[in-house]
Amino acid sequence: MYSLNLMDYYYGGGNGGLIAGVVVALIGTVLAAVYFFGPDKRSRFSGYALKLYSHVNFERYIIPVILKFLYVFTALFLMVNGLITLFSSFFSGLLMLVLGPLAARIAYELIMMLFSIHGGIEETNRLLRGGAQPRPSAPQQYAKPMHAPQPEVKGDQEEVPPQQPKHYPGGYDPMHRG
Repeated sequence: MYSLNLMDYYYGGGNGGLIAGVVVALIGTVLAAVYFFGPDKRSRFSGYALKLYSHVNFERYIIPVILKFLYVFTALFLMVNGLITLFSSFFSGLLMLVLGPLAARIAYELIMMLFSIHGGIEETNRLLRGGAQPRPSAPQQYAKPMHAPQPEVKGDQEEVPPQQPKHYPGGYDPMHRG
């Protein structure tokens, strides 16, 4: 007879399937590294390949979407369970009905806060590294340009670099002091 036990499949008559799986996964990983890893390769892709590039390089996280789904599920489960418990033990059911979704919200917000902090750090790093324009979704607080205009070179004059603030490397001044 045929066995449907997965342990028999992997450890039974031979390890041929396991070894083949490891070899194929290793080859796929090397191919993904060659074609997708690295920020300089982003411009080569469009459409589905760009989505795959973003997925492989963790540019977008799927855990926040999963956590939102789990939060709604948890809150609904606690409210339904609180309503059911309300009939057997009024006080316990009322506590579960009121405090359950509140506690779940606080717990999920604390987890989601990590992703929010990470996004803020990424935005700060991007602005400090190259002085690039902020994303359209980022709040615009200052009307002053990040860098002073470069002086024009006339004739045989030697180009004079603009004064860079001494308090911050790279010349970017987050407080726009100058």
